[in-house]
Amino acid sequence: MDAASSDVDTRLRRTSSEIERDYPNWLDGTTTDSGKHSTQVEGTRKTYNKLGDWIERKLGKGVSVLDASSGMGYGTADLRKRGFNIEDVEPYQSEERKANNPATYDSYDKIGKKYDFIISNAVLNVIPDDWRAGVLHNMATAMKTGGKMFINTRKVGEEKYIKDKIELDSPHEILVKRNGRIASYQRFFTTSELKEWVESELGEGYKVEIANEQNSGTKGLPAVVVTKNNESSTNREASELRQPIAVADAPSANFDAKLGNNHQYAKNIEKMIGELTINNIFGPHEILFKLAKALGYSSENFESHSYSVLDGNVSFRIADHYGTAKNFESKEHSTNNYGFVIKLKLPGKKQPRFKPDRNVDYLEYVFFPENVANYERQMAIAIGMHDYLLTGDIGKLAKPDMYHGSGKYEEEAKRLNAELKRERMANENRMPAADAFNRRSVDATRGGGDRAAVMERAAAQIARRYGVRVVCDYSLDALGEVNRTDGTIRVNPALHTSAADMERTIIHEAVGHLGLEGVLGKDFDATCAKAAALMDSESQGWLSRQYGDEWKRMNAATRVCAEHVSALEIDQFG
Repeated sequence: MDAASSDVDTRLRRTSSEIERDYPNWLDGTTTDSGKHSTQVEGTRKTYNKLGDWIERKLGKGVSVLDASSGMGYGTADLRKRGFNIEDVEPYQSEERKANNPATYDSYDKIGKKYDFIISNAVLNVIPDDWRAGVLHNMATAMKTGGKMFINTRKVGEEKYIKDKIELDSPHEILVKRNGRIASYQRFFTTSELKEWVESELGEGYKVEIANEQNSGTKGLPAVVVTKNNESSTNREASELRQPIAVADAPSANFDAKLGNNHQYAKNIEKMIGELTINNIFGPHEILFKLAKALGYSSENFESHSYSVLDGNVSFRIADHYGTAKNFESKEHSTNNYGFVIKLKLPGKKQPRFKPDRNVDYLEYVFFPENVANYERQMAIAIGMHDYLLTGDIGKLAKPDMYHGSGKYEEEAKRLNAELKRERMANENRMPAADAFNRRSVDATRGGGDRAAVMERAAAQIARRYGVRVVCDYSLDALGEVNRTDGTIRVNPALHTSAADMERTIIHEAVGHLGLEGVLGKDFDATCAKAAALMDSESQGWLSRQYGDEWKRMNAATRVCAEHVSALEIDQFG
C-alpha cells in the first residue's frame, strides 16, 4: 500500500479543528437561534422508556441516574415522572428549556457526584473524534464503582437516507446540510466499531459489552453497556471544551509557546505519577493528553498531535500516529527533535507511515496501545519522562516497542531496534523461527503470543479462502502491503484486533493488485450480478452508461478504487 504523498501529518478520522480547517465556520449552523444543538430531537424517548423498564426491573427506581447530554430533556422528564432518581447535564440548552425545564448541570465540570447508571442516548455520534473522547471520559468519571453506562449511536446504513450531505473520510462520517448550509456532524457506527473504540479509550478497569435485552432492555442498536470495575482514572481535564462550543474560542497548541521550563514540566509529570500511584490505569488517548498537558500543551482538547519546545531548544512531539520529519523543518527546527507516539487506530482506517527526511534529525519512540494498558508500563513511561526532563538524558525515557529515526538518528534507530529484538529473543529464550509466516520476535509485550497466534491463523485461513499468498511480518509499519512483482501480501498481526480486521486488510491489498476477478475467480460474474441487484436504479443506470454489460471492464477500476477504500465487504454480496 503506497504511503500518502502529502508531507503533513495525516489522519483518517476527523477532529474538530480538522473539520474547521476544511469547512470554516461549520459550527455556525449546528446551534439554533434558541441556543439548542441542531441534533436535539424528541425521537429518542422510546429508548429512554426501554432503559427505564430495565433499570426498574433490575436495579430499582432508587438508584442514581445521570442523563448525559440530555438534549431537550424529554427523556429525563419522562423518567422523572415515573419516579426515577435522575439528574441530567446539557451544555447546549435552548432559552425555552432554561426557563421551563433547566438541566441539573450545564457543564460536565460542575458534576460533583457519582452515579449508579449513566445514559448516553445518541450523543457521541454528533461530535467529532476529539470531543467524543472527552465526553466519554467525563461520563466515565461520573460512574460509581460497579456502576453501569449505556451508550448508543446511529448505525451504519442510516447515512444513505440523508441526501444533502458532505462525506468526510468515510461514507459513514458526514456533515449534514439543510437549506444549503452545514447543520450537523454525524458519525455512523457498527456495534463492533463502537465497542472497540470505547474499550481502547477507557482501558483496564472497565468492562464493555454489546447491549442486549438482558443487560439493558434494548436490541438492534449500535450500543454498548460499560461497567466500572474499579476506580480507574479518566481524563477529568477533558471537559466540555472538547464539545462543539466555537472552534475560534478553543485555545490551540503553539509550537513556539514555552509555558514553563523543564522543572515545571517535571512537576506536572509528578501529578500524573501521583494518579498512577493509587493504581489507576489510563486509556491510551488519556496518556497522550496527560503527557501533552504536562509538556505545556495549552489546549483542553488533545487532537492528533502536539509539539512542545523544552529547555535546550529541544522539541518534543506527542502523537497518536507516526510522524513526518519534514514538519519540523517547516517549523525551523531541524535538530534535537524527539517524539512519543502511541499508535492508535480505528477499524478500517488507513494508517499514516513514518516519513523520514535526511535534513531533519528526529527520533521517535513508538508504543502500541495494547502494551501500555497496564500499571507497570504506564508508570515506567511517566517516570522516564520525569527523569528525562530533569537530566536531559534521552536514555531515561522508557523503552518503546519500536523506534523510528530520521537524519542522524536513522542508523541509531536501526541499532536500537536490533537491541530490542535481541532482548525479546533473550526473553523468549529462543532464536526466531523462520516459519511459513516469517514470524518476527513475537513476545508478550507486543499484543501477547496467544493473540498473535490467533491473528496468524486468521491470516492463513483468509489467504486460503481467497486464494492469495499472505506472509506475516511483524517489522511492517503498516497494516499490510502487496509486492506488485509476485502478488505476495504482507500483513502485521500485531496491528490487527480481530479476524474481521485482518480480512479487510487482505481484501484491500488483494483487490488492489489482482482486481475483483482475481480474488473471486469463478464467482466473479455472480457476485457482480448480486451487487447490481442491491443498487438503486440511478446507480444501475450510471454503470450501464459507463461500462455497458461487460462486467469485466469494471475489474481494472476496482484496482484503483482499492487504493482509496479502506475496506471492501465482499461477503455482503455473497
